[in-house]
Amino acid sequence: MEKVKLPRAFQVLEYIDWIKRRAPFSKDAMEWGLALSGMPDADTSLFKEVLQDLPIYGDNDHGGWPPWNAILAEKYGLQYEQVFTSLGTQQANFLAIAALAGPGDRVIVEYPTYDPLTALPRGFACQVELLHLRRENEWKISLEEFKQAVGKHVRLVVLSNLHNPTGVHYTDEEILEFAKVVGDANGHLLVDEVYRDVVPELRGKTAARLAENIVVTSSLTKVYGIGPLRAGWIFGSPDVITAAGQVNDRIPGRGIMIQEELCSRIMRSPGLLEKCGPDRHNRIPENRKVFKEFAERNGWDVVLPEWSLTIFPKHPTLDGDAVSERAMHAGIVVTPGRFFGDKNRVRISFTTDPVNFRRLLGKLEEVLN
Repeated sequence: MEKVKLPRAFQVLEYIDWIKRRAPFSKDAMEWGLALSGMPDADTSLFKEVLQDLPIYGDNDHGGWPPWNAILAEKYGLQYEQVFTSLGTQQANFLAIAALAGPGDRVIVEYPTYDPLTALPRGFACQVELLHLRRENEWKISLEEFKQAVGKHVRLVVLSNLHNPTGVHYTDEEILEFAKVVGDANGHLLVDEVYRDVVPELRGKTAARLAENIVVTSSLTKVYGIGPLRAGWIFGSPDVITAAGQVNDRIPGRGIMIQEELCSRIMRSPGLLEKCGPDRHNRIPENRKVFKEFAERNGWDVVLPEWSLTIFPKHPTLDGDAVSERAMHAGIVVTPGRFFGDKNRVRISFTTDPVNFRRLLGKLEEVLN
């Protein structure tokens, strides 16, 4: 019998495969403080009260458990019909892209980017084009460049905001201008907002409110450190939400009742989300300052947004794989930039506590010099 060969839609995602093989529970005992893509898991003791008497049964087969969908709509200023809940941002992106684009459709994806954002439309046999972001433009694209890239007809344009891996973000005014361009080309703009809430003035807001053709995906994973709950969602117009539900009927069909009720309780609990996320974000400015000093001292090139969980720096002489390999010898995980589209860079996270961050950078400096 021949060895099973995965169909195009499910070819190996190199970054996901790499990160899983170096998972924190592996026997390698590697230190992950520079490579975690989101906040560390929140303290489980915070959830004792909301874990009481969780219901097992209920009507959640029409886009999610109503209390969970309702609190999301309330928090982000949307109508109930504009919300579809999912198992994390990863499933949300799968459902949204599958609902919006198919074989032969023209889809434009920013680049560098998070690997699945290009792999998903390619897997659905879309015609994928890359929207190249350049370092000399601080990893952002101008409106004129965006117009030229989109052209007269496009099915879907995919961005992340904050951008993964650089941490750079567009303002709502910039996103709205992009959406108008895409709308004039008869398309939708999909914005992955999983990192957005790390910026204080953007917290609790969403680009989904700006225009009918904007579709947003996000979750509580990265910014709040509640990844194991897979608390994700799609925001969009009612017709997009209906289409996402039809795609979901072919996968689990419905969410996990207990998980969705727990997510709704966490969102409704005063101060709980703040303890999971924002109360721990004060480490970001300190880590940013430490890395700025490190970069200047060692000649690294980097854009340092005021608020971000990840950055995308470049060593003066070594490529990303070489930096990652040397870091491994020191027991540190650093993510090679080739997984995001630039082999000369690495992705580094600001999510660990400042004392540990400074120590890990010190070890990295030693092994690279």
